[in-house]
Amino acid sequence: MFQTITSQDNQPVGTVTVRYNNIQRRLADRVLWSRLFVEAPVYRGDLIRVAENSAATLHISDNDIDLNENTLIRIQISTDIEDRVILDLGYGSLNLSNNRIGAGGIALNIMGSIITSDAGTVLSASAGEDGMTLQVNAGSLTITEQDGQSRSLDTGGFLALDASGIEQIIPAAILLHPMPNARFIANNNEPLNIRFAWNPVNLEEQLLRLEIAEDRSFARITQTIDNIDLTNAENAAALAAGRWYWRLSAQETVLSSGQLTIVNAAAISHISPLQDSLFLYQVSPPAIRFEWTPIDGASYYILEANSSPNFVNPLIRRESAAAALVEFDLAAGTWYWRIKPVFPSLFEGSADFSQVTSFRTERVDAADSFAAEVILPPEILIAAQLKPEPVPEPEPEIVVAPQPVIVPVQPLPQPIIRQPAPNRRIQFEELRATRQIDFSWSPVTGANAYILTIFQLRSDGSQRQIITTGPMQRTDWALRNLAIIDRGTFVWQVEAVSINRAGIIERRGRIAESRFIVDIPAPGLIEIEEIGVLYGR
Repeated sequence: MFQTITSQDNQPVGTVTVRYNNIQRRLADRVLWSRLFVEAPVYRGDLIRVAENSAATLHISDNDIDLNENTLIRIQISTDIEDRVILDLGYGSLNLSNNRIGAGGIALNIMGSIITSDAGTVLSASAGEDGMTLQVNAGSLTITEQDGQSRSLDTGGFLALDASGIEQIIPAAILLHPMPNARFIANNNEPLNIRFAWNPVNLEEQLLRLEIAEDRSFARITQTIDNIDLTNAENAAALAAGRWYWRLSAQETVLSSGQLTIVNAAAISHISPLQDSLFLYQVSPPAIRFEWTPIDGASYYILEANSSPNFVNPLIRRESAAAALVEFDLAAGTWYWRIKPVFPSLFEGSADFSQVTSFRTERVDAADSFAAEVILPPEILIAAQLKPEPVPEPEPEIVVAPQPVIVPVQPLPQPIIRQPAPNRRIQFEELRATRQIDFSWSPVTGANAYILTIFQLRSDGSQRQIITTGPMQRTDWALRNLAIIDRGTFVWQVEAVSINRAGIIERRGRIAESRFIVDIPAPGLIEIEEIGVLYGR
């Protein structure tokens, strides 16, 4: 009901790495359909269906499987070959990229035929009432019929069978580049040149048309390449970041179609700390909240911080699933930091680190605490500290500097955790009744806002940040989107801050931390009738 049903009795065979819109899963021998989310496990016997205008990518046995809209598959385990996973394609279409080397691996079962592929193979398959189609975008595969006979297909190969298993001769264009549902990473704001190449099958000498649109219905076509000669079946298109839909036609007959995504990794920018910000403290270094703009499609981010602009051996290197994290104990001095988004292996290319931003942390004596009372640009503040009695100039130059974030000398105290109580175990029945998890803490003198962050503990002891709030002027908060959590142990933190009228954090506080446990048991057999809706009842 809240995220995705998991099985405690079985080991998962893979995970969901990408999800778009509605994806559902039904465990073997169960009748309840549950939603699937990114990082959700999938098991032997699972039925997975993809709704209209939806898509999902599974990672199983080192293979990436793109499930297109209106698709149904079942995950099986072979009994004759150890560890080999078999995907039964009931209806719809999928794309498979085989990255596995060695025994085991994955195979497809379509209309009783078993399709196996070599490492490095990319294939596309579809099945329905009219039969099946199979094409090899790269590599090679073997098709084994029910009678034991087999055949092979190599790069550019194509096979179409009707519902009776009789081979059909139909025109087609097998895409060689980009791969189906390709995803590209751009590291600048310039359009990316995408090469289109294909292998024509069962086509006479005729001219083709390549169309690229912003929508799947091709109502907003942005580029059209006409009069493409079959003997030179390769063209390039310059595309900006976004999702694009393409189709290749011959005399109004669509031979091939698909989509591709371009992500601009250079769009990432630093939100906090700002360039040349100054953080003052007396006793302990303040907690520094790093924040940056999120990038669609990124699995996680790498933060590097160093005491010099040379990042050969950075002093701090952290990974975060969210576009923010908090770092403690940054000693006095100048700090440089940068961010790199990391994408799944199915993306082509890799992201670069962002531009470097610098800030300072500085320890001051009590006599210098006046500096925290006034928000000044760092250049003016430093000059005031170095020259207590500056000599005024006739016409001082106006210094234009970024608005800094000044942290007071003495950090705010920790809030007192109230709810959930430390190590509290939250049961399934309670979640079903309340449909939310309530958090509360004590007010802190001098604070006018609070920041709450929730982490989930992984099995290896690391923490995965799942949510962080912006500064809110209240001492309670409710997590109502229960879909982002699962069973397990969670760490939550709350920090008191003081914000000025411009929305700038002037003073930060010490972070209070607590834990709670979400206890959602594995489901038993549910005797209900499947009625074809999102959830049975």
